[in-house]
Amino acid sequence: MAHDNGGLRFAGSGLNWPSFLQAFGKDVVFLASEPYCAGASAFNDFVASCGRLVENRGVASDLCGYMKTYLGSLWSDRYILPNGQILPWPHPDLYVTGHICCSHAKWYQYAAELCSKPMFGIDWGCRTSIETDDSSLDYLLVQALECIDWIEKQSGRKFDDDLFIENALREMKANELWSEICFLNQSIPAPISENSLYSFFSFNLTNPQWEATIELFRQLKDETIDRVKRGIAGVAEERYRIATSASPQWAFLKDFRALERKFGAIPVISQYVMQWGTAWEFDGECFHTVTAPTRAEFSAGGRADWLRRYIDWRTSKNHSMQIWSSGEMHSKLLVAMVKQWKCDAVVLMLNRGCEGTQLGMMENRSVMLDAGYPVLAYETFTGDNRNFDAPRVLELTASFYRNLQSLGSRH
Repeated sequence: MAHDNGGLRFAGSGLNWPSFLQAFGKDVVFLASEPYCAGASAFNDFVASCGRLVENRGVASDLCGYMKTYLGSLWSDRYILPNGQILPWPHPDLYVTGHICCSHAKWYQYAAELCSKPMFGIDWGCRTSIETDDSSLDYLLVQALECIDWIEKQSGRKFDDDLFIENALREMKANELWSEICFLNQSIPAPISENSLYSFFSFNLTNPQWEATIELFRQLKDETIDRVKRGIAGVAEERYRIATSASPQWAFLKDFRALERKFGAIPVISQYVMQWGTAWEFDGECFHTVTAPTRAEFSAGGRADWLRRYIDWRTSKNHSMQIWSSGEMHSKLLVAMVKQWKCDAVVLMLNRGCEGTQLGMMENRSVMLDAGYPVLAYETFTGDNRNFDAPRVLELTASFYRNLQSLGSRH
C-alpha cells in the first residue's frame, strides 16, 4: 500500500538496520527476505517449485534454502502470503542489505540484477558480539555513512536525523523488552513455549522501531510475569528442559511438538531466538538484560555519534552475529545459555544450507558433551523440505527423548 501511495520500498536481508532505513521516511517499507522465506516453507509444493526452478537455472542445490525460495519466487513472479494466497512479486525500489556470508553477498546482487534495481551492500566482516571492538564500529560506521549518501542520491530523499533518533530509541526499547521476556523463560516451568517464541520474535527482527511492537512486547512481558507468578507453563507436560540451536525445519514443527508433549521434553530457549532482536551483556558466565539508553544519552553529539551508538547496540548487545565469528565463542555462549536456562539436554540442528550458522557446530557438540549434557545433532535444510529426512530425524528425536527418561531431570 505504501509503495502504491508513493512510499519507498527497500528489500534485503532481515539482518538490516530497521531504524536506519526508516529514517528516510515514515512511509518506508522494508521487505525482509528471511522471514518471508521461513513463512513460505510451510507450503511444501511452493518452496519445492522454487527450488527446482533455480536449480534448473544453475544455482547449486546445497546453497541457502531461503535464497533458493527467494530467487524462485522472484523468477516466477509469485509472492506467497501466510494464508497461502499468491500475489505478484513486490519489486522494491532499492536493495539495501548486510553481507554476512557468501550467500548473502551474491543473493541480493543477483536479485537486484534480475529486477534491474540498484543495490548497496554493507559488509559485516568484522568482530561482533562479545568480541566487538572500536575497529569493528569504525568499519561499519564508514559504510553506514556511505550508504546514506547513496540512498539519498538514488531516492531523492534525505536522511532524517530526528526520525532516526526516534526510531532507534524505540528499536532499542523493543530489544530490551524481548530480552526480558526470554529471560523469564528461565522459570520452572517455562511460561512460554518455543512455538510462541518463534511466533513473536520476528516482530523484533523486521519492525522493532514501530510503537506497536513495543506495545505488543509490553503486554507480552506483563502476561509472562503473571504466568510465572501463578506457575502457568507454556506446555503443561514439562519434565525435561531442552535448548536448541539454529533455525528449525519450519514445515515440521507440529511433528516435533507432538513428540515433545509425548515425552515431556520441552524446548525452553533457542540460540536462534535469543540472539535476534535482543540486547544482552555477557559477563563471561551469564547473560544480563540491558536497559535501552535515554534520549539524552543516545542523542548527544552529531550524526556519526548517533549512528555509532546504534551500530554498537546492534553489534555488541545483539549476539546474532557471533555464530559467524568463531566456534570457540559460540561454544562459550551456548554453554552459558544452557546452564542459565536450567536445561537438561541440547538439540543441535545442522543446517546443510547455511555454512555460517554451522561454523564450529560439531565442536559445540563436543564441548556440551564434555560439560555433561546429552546432545542430539541431526541434519536439516531450513527452507528446503526436499532435503530433510523427516522420518529418520523424528525417530532419532523420539529415541533421544526416551533416553532422557532413563537419565532423569537435573532440576
